[in-house]
Amino acid sequence: MCGLNAQYASSAFLSAWVRVSDFSEEAFRRSILNGRMVRASLMRGTLHIVEKEDYSEWRPLMQPVLKRVVNSFFPGLLNRISLEQLGHEVKNILMDGPLTRAEMGRRLTHRFKGEPPEALAFAARLLLPLIQVPSPERWAYPNQPRYTWIEIPDEASTDGVLASLFLSYLKAFGPASLADFQAWSGLTYTAKLRNIASSMNLLAYRDQSGRTLFDTRDSKIVDKDTPAPVRFLPDYDNILFAHRNRDRVIDPSIRPRVIRGTPRMPGTVLIGGFVEGTWSAINKGGGTPKLRIQLFKHNNPTLELREEAERLAHYIFRSEKTEIAYTTEV
Repeated sequence: MCGLNAQYASSAFLSAWVRVSDFSEEAFRRSILNGRMVRASLMRGTLHIVEKEDYSEWRPLMQPVLKRVVNSFFPGLLNRISLEQLGHEVKNILMDGPLTRAEMGRRLTHRFKGEPPEALAFAARLLLPLIQVPSPERWAYPNQPRYTWIEIPDEASTDGVLASLFLSYLKAFGPASLADFQAWSGLTYTAKLRNIASSMNLLAYRDQSGRTLFDTRDSKIVDKDTPAPVRFLPDYDNILFAHRNRDRVIDPSIRPRVIRGTPRMPGTVLIGGFVEGTWSAINKGGGTPKLRIQLFKHNNPTLELREEAERLAHYIFRSEKTEIAYTTEV
C-alpha cells in the first residue's frame, strides 16, 4: 500500500481495514508495537505509517520535501538555526527518554533562544529521523504521542531508492504519470524520474490527454464497466492525494467541502469509484454511538450503502447499539 496516511492514528487502521478482506486489527497493532511499522513524517510532509525498513530507505530521500514544508510554515527559521545543531540538541535531550512535541519545543528554547517552541518542535519532527512511540491502546498511539530518535543512513542512494519508491507507488496507485507520483510524494527529481521510468520494465499507456501513464507488468486494467463497490474511506486517505488530477475520484465542485485543513477533514464515501459523500463518527460518553453520513446527490441510500455503513459502525464502535443518520446536501 506504499504507506498509510496517518494524520490521525485511527486513519491508518481504517485504511487497512477497508482494503484488506481478512484484516486483523490485533496483528496490525502488534506490528506497530514491536517496531516493525513506524509512524513518522514522510510523503508531502504528512504523517504515515510504514514498515520500518521502508522508512529507513525513504526518509533521507524526503528531506528536500520536508525542508520545503518547514520553510512554508516557518519562513526564515532554517536561516537562523543550524540543522546540524538542531539534530545534536534533539539527540541529546532524547537520551533522557522520549518527549512530546510540546516538551521537546520547551527544552529546545533553552538552546535556541528567541525561537518559538512550536517552530523548533515542528522542524525537529520533520527534519530529523524521529518516530512516534506507540502505546498499547486501540489505535496504537495517544493523542499527544512522544517522539524518539531512530538511527537511519544519512544519505540515500537517490536513484535506487527513488526507483523502489516509484515502483511501490505504482503497485498501489498505478496506472499513473510521473507528475502524479510527484504530487503524491512531494518530490521533484523530474529528469531522474524520466530516466528511471524508461529503464524499468514497466507498462506504458497514453491517456486521452496524451500523457504517459506507467504501471507494473503484473497489473491488470479493470474493465470500465466493472462496478466499483461502496467504500467508506478515513480522513486524509491517500486515494484523494495519489494523483495530480483529483477529478478522477472527486468532482471539483465538491472538493472544497471535503479536502480541507480545518476543521478536521471528514471521511469520504465512495460510490461508483467517486466521492459522493462524507462521514464522521460521534461517540460521546454515555450516549449512543453515531455514524453521521452526508450524501451529495443520493437521496435514498442503497442497500449496499446501508450494509457497508453498518459494517463500518460495527468496526469503529464495537457496539451492537449504534445510530446511523443520513443527510443529503446538494
